[in-house]
Amino acid sequence: EFKRALRRRARATQPEKKGEDRWDQPRVSGVRRRRILRDKDCPSAPPEPPLSGYILFVGQMTTKMRHDRPKERHNQVKVVREISKIWKYGMSEMDKQYYNDFAREANELYHGELREYRATGSYRPNGIFTKLDGGPWVRVAYHEKNALEREIDTYPTVKFPPRPAEMEEEHQRAVLEQRERRKRKKALEGGYF
Repeated sequence: EFKRALRRRARATQPEKKGEDRWDQPRVSGVRRRRILRDKDCPSAPPEPPLSGYILFVGQMTTKMRHDRPKERHNQVKVVREISKIWKYGMSEMDKQYYNDFAREANELYHGELREYRATGSYRPNGIFTKLDGGPWVRVAYHEKNALEREIDTYPTVKFPPRPAEMEEEHQRAVLEQRERRKRKKALEGGYF
């Protein structure tokens, strides 16, 4: 009897594992689905905030750089190097504190939303912070935003534009050349044929 009670209690603490909302994708033949075990991974759960002020700053600056350089090929490693130099050498302590406070406050509000979601199955989004669709986190109130957030607000979209066609062709050609080199190398080593 004691074991049964323990099993019942353990099942009550785990999220329900049945139902279509507990999968990350709809059922399609040939497509792998993963079971959602944690409540915070559900699509209807509140979005997770950035972990730190630096990560928040990187997200906003990446959006700005992608918008300012639409014709250039985007290399995230180089962009993050530039952004980290700005963070380390080009920002005042007051600006850094703004982002750190933003992340801390967003995290506190997120944990409240997550508690509400776990208790009721839904949550009310806070009116202080929001994550732009596919983009960075920003404050909602215009008078509380800094200059970078105000600039991001003026962009028609925060989703990154696709590469220009000529750049895409060049990229595809480079990929095909690399595959051919690998095939020749394997053939010389006796791996393929």
